[in-house]
Amino acid sequence: MRYLKPYLKMNLRWFFIIPLLLNAAVYAVAEPLRISIDTSNPEHDISPYLVGLHQVYTFTPDEAFADGKLADWIKRSGISTSRYPGGTVVKHWDWENPTGQPFINSLDPEFDPSLNPPASEWMSLDEFLDFSKSAGLAPQFGVNAATGSLYDMKAEGIAKAARMVSYVKERGFGGGLWYIGNEEAHYHGGTIGYAQVFRRYAEAMKAVDPNIRIFWNANNPTHKNIQEFLQNDGGTADGLETHGKWPYGGKPDLPTATFEEWLEEVPLRDRKNGDKAAGGRQWRYAANDYRGWAAEVGRDLLISNNEYGFGSQMYGFSRYTKGLLMTEMIMEHCIGNWFSTCFWDLTRGTDGGLLDKQADYRRNPVGIGMNMLADCQGGSFLQSIFTSLTGVHGFAAKKDKVLMIYILNKTLEPQSLAMELDGHSEGTGHARQMQDSADGYGQLKKVSVRKEDNTFSIDLPPLSFSEVIIAP
Repeated sequence: MRYLKPYLKMNLRWFFIIPLLLNAAVYAVAEPLRISIDTSNPEHDISPYLVGLHQVYTFTPDEAFADGKLADWIKRSGISTSRYPGGTVVKHWDWENPTGQPFINSLDPEFDPSLNPPASEWMSLDEFLDFSKSAGLAPQFGVNAATGSLYDMKAEGIAKAARMVSYVKERGFGGGLWYIGNEEAHYHGGTIGYAQVFRRYAEAMKAVDPNIRIFWNANNPTHKNIQEFLQNDGGTADGLETHGKWPYGGKPDLPTATFEEWLEEVPLRDRKNGDKAAGGRQWRYAANDYRGWAAEVGRDLLISNNEYGFGSQMYGFSRYTKGLLMTEMIMEHCIGNWFSTCFWDLTRGTDGGLLDKQADYRRNPVGIGMNMLADCQGGSFLQSIFTSLTGVHGFAAKKDKVLMIYILNKTLEPQSLAMELDGHSEGTGHARQMQDSADGYGQLKKVSVRKEDNTFSIDLPPLSFSEVIIAP
């Protein structure tokens, strides 16, 4: 028996290895998925603000950014914008006297200043301005309009907003992006009341800096409420920001979404808003709808999703696949011709934000997808890409004569993709892929691209995202 042990050990090893080799052979000879890309007819420009962050001032402690590493990574990655001071917190924020308490106003009878956290636990406006400068970000600034309406202090609130615009301009950030209020139309009497309040703030702010662009917020934009707002804002709004997560934000009476459902969902939907009977709005089509409704009343509107992220009702996702999901969500906004997106948010639990604050602020996998998609900002969108498999899709873009092809493989099997390029047979190709890793934080790997005449081919691992670069 002693002499049989090496033989048995060897054969057991081959018992496991042979099926793997056979599978590899099958995949190597399997017919690849095929797509054709027209490189000569761009559909729209891709906004330079399409890959952004969200820095909630009360949840951004100094230890997340003080050493400069985060700013350096953002600058190198090409992430373009960040929203501050946040969503709900802007309704309680006094930029001239911030408390660090996220969800209570200093005018509230229950406000207790002794509960203010130390300044090291939150990000001040000056810290945000300094950070934006070092990271190369175009900041988005929020204005508190809720306090003025709730406490009958509109004139003081408007004056405070004008002073903030002046201060930001003096600090070198004139002509920037701003938003007035956050999910608060009901504070002002509904859409029309919000538009009227918005107008008074915006007129005062633009008197200080005429070059700023200001957004209002509506999370479920409809033909009616978009046109109602635009007919009552005095022409002051430059854009609409609508918030939405996957599968939905908040806690509506909707079922939990599963990992298995996501594998089959193309395009991604927001189940809470839009046409619920049809399954909710699809991100790649919504912005064009909103722009069209605004154009009917003579307005050219910028459309943003400045709070996208993970919904509260998701099941079956790992840290890595959550990052892959958010990468797909950014991709949907690139396809859909949005103006900007801001990921919710910088530090949210262990795997819900860009940074894992429980692991010394290590970057979560969504950062890999941001890094890859930042390349196409400022380029031209060519076309959406579909294959014979629902879960293998993406888009093509062009920038400075360089072709960029983004492909998501959200199937559980490896795939091979052959890309026939019309009018772009010259040049060489290379690629990088977002893949899973042993620790679940993902990895960015360089991979080879094969070329034959005007066809470029690449292998797609299961649950991966690829960026193919074809340069002259």
